[in-house]
Amino acid sequence: MYLAPFYANGNLMIKLKGWYITEESQKVGIGSSGSNNPDILDYMGYGELEVKVQVAYDQMFHVRLRCNTETEKAGVGIIWSVPMGKECAFFMV
Repeated sequence: MYLAPFYANGNLMIKLKGWYITEESQKVGIGSSGSNNPDILDYMGYGELEVKVQVAYDQMFHVRLRCNTETEKAGVGIIWSVPMGKECAFFMV
């Protein structure tokens, strides 16, 4: 389950996404309907912050931050996209 409120104004969007992994989905074993990755919270934490900014020539910069302070693991994702016509875009990850 997750909740993802966001703020958007002009060329800026900020989204804070938080999630909760249920006890049933953390189970592993034969006959369970659980996850194949029960320790995912150790790496992804309980949420992420995303910031998207559209700049000149409709280019888009997208930054995603994740952090778990208990395990001291974090992640950063940066995407730059450039339009290449009306129906196509180039993504640099």
